[in-house]
Amino acid sequence: MGRLVGAPQPARDQQEGKLLRWRARLDRVSVEQFRWTPYDSPEMQALIQEWMRAQPEVHTWRSAVPVVCFNFVHMHHIDRVIRQYGGEQPVPRLPVDVTRYMASTGRGDDVWWPQRLSMWYEGWQRRRSPEVLVTVHGGGDPRGHQQYYEWFARVARRGRFLSRAADLADPRWTLGPAGIPVAAAHPRDDLAMPDDAPAPRLRFRYKF
Repeated sequence: MGRLVGAPQPARDQQEGKLLRWRARLDRVSVEQFRWTPYDSPEMQALIQEWMRAQPEVHTWRSAVPVVCFNFVHMHHIDRVIRQYGGEQPVPRLPVDVTRYMASTGRGDDVWWPQRLSMWYEGWQRRRSPEVLVTVHGGGDPRGHQQYYEWFARVARRGRFLSRAADLADPRWTLGPAGIPVAAAHPRDDLAMPDDAPAPRLRFRYKF
């Protein structure tokens, strides 16, 4: 928009400088400064309705199930964000690929979607079953464990930080903090997850 009205545009080196500065600021945030459970704030809690806190609906938020709306499907991968619930995060499994159901519009289709996509709708109905309920183990080292950092380095193809070592100028350029546990204290749950449903023309696969 600025280019259209004749406003001066920042030089490319200025843009890159801002990017490097923001990366460095994020990289220097310590574990103690990071808030893993933002939903505990009074402001967020005030937005939650009472029926959402009551049993058995409260288990919905801890269930790894598909969330469906007509022909759109999204996976509620609580198993990948356990830290947000105050628990220890094991190395997560591959996410369920539902790309084809996120890109399709279904325009012009005169169908009953709960029947056409019965597997996904039935998956949502099982949201209170123990087989899809994620266990939240409290405690543990808040910095994580070595296996998690090794997994992150593989899928992100980088170290712990966004910045390059030369830009960050930080001696902590290692896979994980010193003295962290080797692995999670508890194994990840053996969840009954649905099969993938990648888009027909999609050739890539998420690796984390």
